[in-house]
Amino acid sequence: MDGESEAVKAPRLIVVVAVSAIAIAATAGTILLELASDHGGPDPGVQASLHAWLILPYVFCGLFAWYRKPESRFGLLMIAAGFVTLLSSVSAANSNLLFTIGTAFDLVAFAVFMHVFLAFPTGALRSHGERVLVGATYAVASLNVVGLMLSGFDPGNAFSVIEAPE
Repeated sequence: MDGESEAVKAPRLIVVVAVSAIAIAATAGTILLELASDHGGPDPGVQASLHAWLILPYVFCGLFAWYRKPESRFGLLMIAAGFVTLLSSVSAANSNLLFTIGTAFDLVAFAVFMHVFLAFPTGALRSHGERVLVGATYAVASLNVVGLMLSGFDPGNAFSVIEAPE
């Protein structure tokens, strides 16, 4: 190698198509989970529509950005935001394991969205303050898992390691 870094190449079209297909299929699956959910809350159709409205545009626009400017990390960050939102949306599932996984990612979605907005347009955080804020947000989001392990949020969660008294 002559010392110069190689240019970052755009993703192959097959990768773009595969990620798109996975996003569409997984979003359809979460819509079905929302519609079949026994967890109550707002109208499941509205909830499912809002999740699809968040997931697919972030994934598709992220793929477009990654394809157009592969040297920027912004496209990949947008794709991650879409898929983390998708993971968060499985908290509507009637299965304890899926519910727990979705609940574990609930706050991570907010952290990734903050990261996306602060990293616009390059995909990189520009100041020490931004890095501290985003890092602290991810740290707080990870406390959700600790709450789940301490039997929080739902008595049937799959990550619970202790049983809290009534």
